Amino acid sequence: MAPCCWRGNLLVHQSPKAQELREEIVKLVGSGKSDDEIKAAYVQQYSTQILAMPEGTRGKMLSWAPALATGGGVAAVAWAIQRMRAPAPAPDTSAALPPLPEIDE
Repeated sequence: MAPCCWRGNLLVHQSPKAQELREEIVKLVGSGKSDDEIKAAYVQQYSTQILAMPEGTRGKMLSWAPALATGGGVAAVAWAIQRMRAPAPAPDTSAALPPLPEIDE
């Protein structure tokens, strides 16, 4: 994340500090540093807030949200289709008809 405001991803944020960090990362990669070493250095300097996808429970919960929302949407659509396809109950006509007259023989 961009450390100037903590709202934008470092890759696309347009602040001078974000540009400075992008250039610094390019230099570190060029000098042979691994991704884990670079990430560890920035976490030490800025805390885990610098990570777009933090490790641990918070990041795992965020990864489940799209799957949960998709599952809920599919269930809602399936329920709506089932209700539309179900035959309508037959109307109760017994109470609406007048009683038949009695016929004498």
